[in-house]
Amino acid sequence: MSSDPPTEVTVPLPRGRTECCYSMCMYDDDEPIATFRCSTCKNQFYCSAQCQKKDWKSHKYNCSPLNGPSAGITRGKDFDDELERMDKILSDWMTAFQAAGGPEAPKGRQIACSLPEAQVLRDLEQSALLPQYTRELPDSSKYPYRRPIVLIARIFLVELVTQLSPENKKTIEDYLVNSSDRFPPDFASLYGPKFTARPADLSPGEYAQFPSIAVTIVLFSQEVRQRWISTQVAINMLWSASDAASNYKQSVRQK
Repeated sequence: MSSDPPTEVTVPLPRGRTECCYSMCMYDDDEPIATFRCSTCKNQFYCSAQCQKKDWKSHKYNCSPLNGPSAGITRGKDFDDELERMDKILSDWMTAFQAAGGPEAPKGRQIACSLPEAQVLRDLEQSALLPQYTRELPDSSKYPYRRPIVLIARIFLVELVTQLSPENKKTIEDYLVNSSDRFPPDFASLYGPKFTARPADLSPGEYAQFPSIAVTIVLFSQEVRQRWISTQVAINMLWSASDAASNYKQSVRQK
């Protein structure tokens, strides 16, 4: 796999909304309001500049450009090797976690990050074969699993999009657009046409949100769905695991 020069991508505008996307907006939702779009993602709407400014602290992690230069990625043996490597790291952790009791086990979250396989996942390095992912993640220094999980979701999504037929792309685009309405306004808005047009250019929040939708898409093969199931379990168990969790790991080994 290699990187091609950035290419310009044009994605149609998301449909408009009448409600303000700032979760703490005090405007009466019973009355229509004239909203304006976020200038970057074009899919976040506000009733005022004040609401937009207050919302940016969280929205910046869910915001990615709708149009403009997109990372070029060429499929090949290097890509397949990197995909296999990341898939194995996640799969090995998932297998070990299930053997230890899985999400239903007492202290499941502590067990999830105490496994040797979790350390491998945590230390996952960004592949030099993909365009570098430089987006800031929320509290990534405190929560060290967030970055590797996003990198895994990113390569999984790139691989998924390259395998889709035009018909299935359209199905997923529509499914994502309709599914986004189910999430609270402070969650990432999953705009389908952007996901299929520029899968390597999304925000941390979009990558973290997609697995919860991907596991419900029945047109995916069992292998693909299992990848997304494992990714979602990792998000549930490890996303908010901090460095302090290593203390539990050490205490377990000393007993």
